[in-house]
Amino acid sequence: MGDLQIAWGNVMQILPLTVFAAIALFAVKEGVEFWRRYKGNNRKRRALRKLLADEVERNFFQIKRIRDCANTVERAIDEGVLIAEKNVDLSIIDGAFGRKYLRLSNDKRLTSQMPIGEVHNNVLSTNLLEIAIVDNKIFESALETSDAIKELEHLLMSLVEQVTSFDNGFIDGFSGYVRSETVCIEATLKNFYNLLTGKELEQFRIR
Repeated sequence: MGDLQIAWGNVMQILPLTVFAAIALFAVKEGVEFWRRYKGNNRKRRALRKLLADEVERNFFQIKRIRDCANTVERAIDEGVLIAEKNVDLSIIDGAFGRKYLRLSNDKRLTSQMPIGEVHNNVLSTNLLEIAIVDNKIFESALETSDAIKELEHLLMSLVEQVTSFDNGFIDGFSGYVRSETVCIEATLKNFYNLLTGKELEQFRIR
């Protein structure tokens, strides 16, 4: 009987230490896992922000391109593209690798030709959910930028469609429409870029 009591006392002394050790091991394991996830999310945030910043720089260049196209449309109107007798032609042509160009000619002589370019939205559109999870600080601005880039794409598509079908009413007001819309688009991109990099958006990225 005495031996049993001694054994029971030993168990009661050992059990709390065992439980404490288990709790301590669990806490250490959870702490290590939390740190691993934190470091992983931090690397993911950095990578996402770099890719997003590159994409914003590409679209910043696209804003310049579509403004140049708007200036060419305005020049075509000044030269008489809306007057058949003037023999001024404004058209969209397909170049190498499927690229489209805006061409202006006068009396069948080429006076201007420029690439229309393309809008870039792959990184942002495919990672919006990931941004919501790992980088909530920029999420709302990312949503606004996504809408702005879609509007930029709409301007580009409108240029191609209307020059191709040559809607005189649209062409006549196109330049002013582009200038007005791109001011808002540019402001949104600049705000997003500043959140991503802490810098002002000043440089273009061509590719």
